[in-house]
Parts: sequence; structure tokens; C-alpha cells
Amino acid sequence: MSLLFIISQERGADLLLPLSDACIRKKYQYSCFFTGAGIKTLEDAKIKQNLNIIENSVACHHSWDRYLPNTTSIATMGSQTNLSEMIANHDKVVSI
Repeated sequence: MSLLFIISQERGADLLLPLSDACIRKKYQYSCFFTGAGIKTLEDAKIKQNLNIIENSVACHHSWDRYLPNTTSIATMGSQTNLSEMIANHDKVVSI
């Protein structure tokens, strides 16, 4: 089972962290796409420390420039095109 978490809410860490832990326990593969205000989730200290999340994440470049200009992303930068590819490559999509 592979899951894609799309994080578009500023407080996405509240849900993403326990979901990440559950995926690890169940040995599910997962990836994250951060967009809109969800970009701010990448500034959460616990998210920054979670290498499983960071290694499997793409941040929308446009959203990053809008919400966190003049900073460096800890996630790979991408676009909505990347999101389309990610959706096609995962079994389930969860929107946060």
C-alpha cells in the first residue's frame, strides 16, 4: 500500500505526524506534497526532525514563494505537475 498525503492546511503537522508513524508501523510507503498554506507545516520543528517525511516530500514552488519567501525548503521543490505524477503513482490519496 502506498499513500500520498496532500498537505494544504497550515496546521498539517497535527495530523501528518501520527499518520507518518502509523505508516511506518504498518510498513506502508508514503509521500507528501505540501501546497498552499500547508507549506508552513514544513517549518514545524517535529516535521523538520522527521526524516521519513522530509525524504519523501515535494513542496509546491509557487506556494513556497508565496508563504515562505526568501527561505530555503527542506523538501524537494516541485509543481502541480509533480503532484499529478505523485497521484498516479500511489494507491490512495489523503488530503490534510
